[in-house]
Amino acid sequence: MRWMAAMIAVGAILLPLAAWGHGQTHGQSHPPPEPSPTGTVGPELETFGRAVAMQARPDQLGYFREVLTSTDNALRLSRDLQSMGAAAADTAIVNAMSLQLRDELDDVEHYNRRLLASFTKPQEAGLKKLTHQLKKSYAIVAHQARTVQQLMEPGKVIPEQLATGAANLEKALSDFRTDEIRLGRDMGIQAQ
Repeated sequence: MRWMAAMIAVGAILLPLAAWGHGQTHGQSHPPPEPSPTGTVGPELETFGRAVAMQARPDQLGYFREVLTSTDNALRLSRDLQSMGAAAADTAIVNAMSLQLRDELDDVEHYNRRLLASFTKPQEAGLKKLTHQLKKSYAIVAHQARTVQQLMEPGKVIPEQLATGAANLEKALSDFRTDEIRLGRDMGIQAQ
C-alpha cells in the first residue's frame, strides 16, 4: 500500500513536469534570444546616465536653496531702494539698507561658491556651459552691487541715481536667478 502511494506521489510530480517540458517544445513560441552586447550605449541609457551623474546631493540642494533665498532677499531690497523717494535723504535708513543688501549679496556669493565647489568631476564637465553663464551673470551682479554701494555712501545719495542703480541691480539679480534655476533644473532640483 505504501509502495502504491509513493508511486502515485512520484507520478503526480513527474507527469506535470513532463507535460510542461513537452508543451514548451511543441506549439509554443520561444522568446527571441537577447542580442549580444555591442559596447555602445543607446540614447535612452545615455540620457539616464547623464541625469544620474548630474543629480544634486543633499548638501548641494541646501546650497542651492540658500542662494535662491539670498537672491530673492537682495531682489526685494533692490526694489525697495527704487521706491525710496525722499527717504533716500535719511542717512540712517540708507545705511541700514546698505548693510542688509551687502549681507544678502555676501550670502549669494558664499553659497554660490560653495555650490560650485561641491561639484563632482562629472558635474563639472556636464554643467560647464551653465556654470560659465552663471559666473558671467554673477560678475554683472557684483559690478552693479558695487555701483549701488557707491551711490549709497552717506552724504552722496541722489535719489534718482540710486533708483536707476537699484533697477540695474534688480535686472542683474533677476538674470542671475534665472541662470541659477537653469543650473538647478539640470541637477534635478525643482525651484520653488
